[in-house]
Amino acid sequence: MRRLVFKLAAAFVLTSWLILGIFSYFNVQRERAQFQANAQRTALLVAHVLVPTLAEVWATRGEDAALAVVARADRREDGVRIRWVWADAPPGDLRAADAGNDVFHALSPGHDVVHVARHPEGSARIYTYVHVPADPTRVGALEVVESNREQVRYVETTILSTIAQTLAVAIANGLVAVIFGAWLVGRPVLQLVRKTRRIAAGDLGGPLALDRRDELGDVAREIDLMCEKLAEAQVRAEADAAARIHALEELRHADRLRTVGQLAAGIAHELGTPLSVVAGRARMILRAKELPAAHTHAEIVVKETERITDILGQLLDFARKKTAKKARVELAPLLREGVTLLAPLAANGQVDLALELPDAPLFVAADASRLQQVFTNLIVNAVHAMKGRQGRIEVGLTRVSRAAAGESGATHRAFAAISVRDRGAGIPEAHLARVFEPFFTTKDVGEGTGLGLSVSQGIVEEHGGSIDVASAVGVGTTFTVYLPIAETEETPGP
Repeated sequence: MRRLVFKLAAAFVLTSWLILGIFSYFNVQRERAQFQANAQRTALLVAHVLVPTLAEVWATRGEDAALAVVARADRREDGVRIRWVWADAPPGDLRAADAGNDVFHALSPGHDVVHVARHPEGSARIYTYVHVPADPTRVGALEVVESNREQVRYVETTILSTIAQTLAVAIANGLVAVIFGAWLVGRPVLQLVRKTRRIAAGDLGGPLALDRRDELGDVAREIDLMCEKLAEAQVRAEADAAARIHALEELRHADRLRTVGQLAAGIAHELGTPLSVVAGRARMILRAKELPAAHTHAEIVVKETERITDILGQLLDFARKKTAKKARVELAPLLREGVTLLAPLAANGQVDLALELPDAPLFVAADASRLQQVFTNLIVNAVHAMKGRQGRIEVGLTRVSRAAAGESGATHRAFAAISVRDRGAGIPEAHLARVFEPFFTTKDVGEGTGLGLSVSQGIVEEHGGSIDVASAVGVGTTFTVYLPIAETEETPGP
């Protein structure tokens, strides 16, 4: 604010100096010309008064009497020197013209010559030469010299007075500019700056109280209107964001339930064996006559029942909708649990699941249930890709160093790489760019919705990672999930 006011004041001061300086310059020049014209008129008047008298005395009484008249006139005029000069007088002679003999070339009867020269002493003088036809054999003239010291003093006084006036006016204009600039410009601009800073900090309340009918008032009203619209847009954006988050959660839960449905057949087959054992042992207990045999059969019933309970518990844990909460999670047990859960589904398709884990544990900051959903989706997709083919699906976990998504390639970080490799039919190159699009699928009708990979990608990116795919038709497909490794023991918040 102060900078703007000072700039306005400086502009007023400089403008005042410029205008007054130009005015003073022309005023001084005008006064100087007028003073010089007055001096010339005075000199000519003196000369013309003497010329008739001098010519008459020269004709009746001679040269000496005429020169005596000139000497008396010189004594009577203060500040003016009057003398007679000859055109043929050599330089330095008492009768030689001070301005030089060249002035005589312009002399003729009735024509005066005025010449201004600089005296060797430094003060300007006005020389007036009036031709006098006294001697027909020689050219003579009356020289009237008037000092210019009064004019110099007057000009100097005028210049000093003009400088003082200019300085006073400039200072007055500067003070007026500072006072009115601070009141009319500085204060409202400062309010506008403070308001914009509050807006930048996210505070859209507190309207500007600038009751002015000028451009600054218009700016203030527009800023208030903009804040109102931004506040409304912020409320709408928060509502839209909440709706999108809710829809995303519902979408993820729906994908989880779809996977549960696919697991149902395999789990039903897995439960068939322990249920048959339970039923057989229960009948044996009914027929047993000895207590030890009944006790043995009962133990087997309990063991197989616990096995059934454990399988159902895994299925329910996977299907249950949970609130996202990140924690420090070890990946190896999570992958082992997922492979165990999906083993019945893979067995139904005559596919083996092979798990390769590193010796050192790898930890990530993640929501375990969400990551389990990602791994389950990838393994289920691999099982479907192996349809009609016997073989195995390789699930691996390794530590790699790579650039994070969206960061410069020169900056590398430690990542946990989880790969799921199948020996299925592969994905055509034309479809690779679309595998993560919602509702895009190459499966048969009823085998998938096309949401699994899209949901999985969203979960992985939510954890600061990325997911890649590589495939070759007739060879197989590999999906690799990269998650940043949590090197510290700190547990992140939700």
